[in-house]
This record gives sequence, structure tokens and C-alpha cells, in this order.
Amino acid sequence: DLVKREIENILFSYAKETRIKRVKRTLVLDPTAIIKRYAASIENLCRDRDGCTRHVEQVLVPVYASVVDENVKIPLCLDFWVQEKVIGKKRYKSKVQITQKLIAYLKHKGLDFDFISLDGAFPTPDMFAFLKANGLKFIIRIPKSRCITTKDGKRMQLKLCPGLKLMRNAREKVVQAELYGDTYFFTAHKRRCKDGGWEVVFLVSNMDLTAKDQVAAFNLRWPQEKINRTTKQKFGSTQCQAKQASKQRAHIL
Repeated sequence: DLVKREIENILFSYAKETRIKRVKRTLVLDPTAIIKRYAASIENLCRDRDGCTRHVEQVLVPVYASVVDENVKIPLCLDFWVQEKVIGKKRYKSKVQITQKLIAYLKHKGLDFDFISLDGAFPTPDMFAFLKANGLKFIIRIPKSRCITTKDGKRMQLKLCPGLKLMRNAREKVVQAELYGDTYFFTAHKRRCKDGGWEVVFLVSNMDLTAKDQVAAFNLRWPQEKINRTTKQKFGSTQCQAKQASKQRAHIL
């Protein structure tokens, strides 16, 4: 714990020193899977789907918190998600609950940022209620099958919303609609896939921005994917066989 606190204090100081008010800064929270295929007794070891192999693997699942702007990308802290059957029902916390805990911790530490960026695992009623209660701006990827209520009172899936249909060379559109009793901005964004084709992803936000600015705000979180990959490929988080979770955490930090 002493090592963890010392490292975090250095990272928080760097985040504070590099803050420029006119430059938009986002707080990114993102779970990732660190494969420990041949491990046997590492604390917090569980099974979860890995995004790269697309299979359920034996893994550690840290939820990272980082601040990102156009100048810097700074990982700050992390906490581990563990399956309920491994950790027990009384101690179990979902990824949403862990994320909320990290946000509250960073706010308590006085971290300065403009908005929160989250991936598609987090557009839940509980998360929206938490963000609203804390007065936080956000942008979150949301499944295309999620149902919204348009201004004319029609309830439909995002992928079927006429206002979000991208025609010809259009790359993004935004509409206002209701979800879980509150009004948000929903954006459809057409982007390139890894195989060279096209896909349409959907975003939800409480920030009144143009469609292009909504996409730019969400794309600001992209360096977190590089951070995830770098910890695995360059910094040995996959190879580390320390048994205690505190030592795994210190190694990653």
C-alpha cells in the first residue's frame, strides 16, 4: 500500500502540473483483461472474455483510470474486478460499481477534468444516476439496440431512429431523445473497421455539442487503449507472476 500511495502521488502531481484550463481533458475509465493462462494461485485471478483473443480466458481484470488531453496521457490508479463466484457475494462489486468508486476517489483527491469517457459496458441506469447525482459531464458508447424515446414520443431502438440515419457520405449525426427519464444527446458515427469496412457506433452524452465534436470528445479516450496494450506488451503485466494483488497492482503502476 505504501508503494501504491507513493506512485499514485507522483502521477497525481504530474496530472496537476500539466493541466491547461483551455485544453479539454477527459477522465477515462476502462477495464481490460490481462491473460494469466498458466497461473494457478494469483490473488483476484478469475475468468473473463479477452477482447483480443475473443475467448474466455484466465485473467486479472484491472479497471484503469487515466486523464487524457491533446498533450498528455496519464494513468492514475486502478482497482481489480473479480467474479462473484471467486470473491463471494458479500464482497462482489460489478465493473460499474468499481468505476463509480474510482471516480469518487479521484474527485476526493481533487483531480481536475472536464468530462468522463466510458466504453460500451457502462450505459446502465445506475451509472446514469451516479453521474447525474455528482453533476458530471460524460460521453459513453451505447449499444445500437438500446431503446430511446424521441421528441415526438416514439419509442425505438437507436439503430432504427430516422434522425440518426447516415446517408451517402455523412459520417455523424446527433439528436436529442429521452432515456431512463432524462434527455440526452445521441450520436451515430460511421467509422472504419479493422478489416477495412465500415461500422456505425452510437454515443450518448449530456454535453450539448455538434455531432463532430461529440465524436472528437469520445475519440479523446483512444490513448487508453494504447496504455492497455503497452502495459501488456512492453511492461510485462502478462508475465508478472506475483501472487499478491498488491504486488500485481504495484507492478502495473
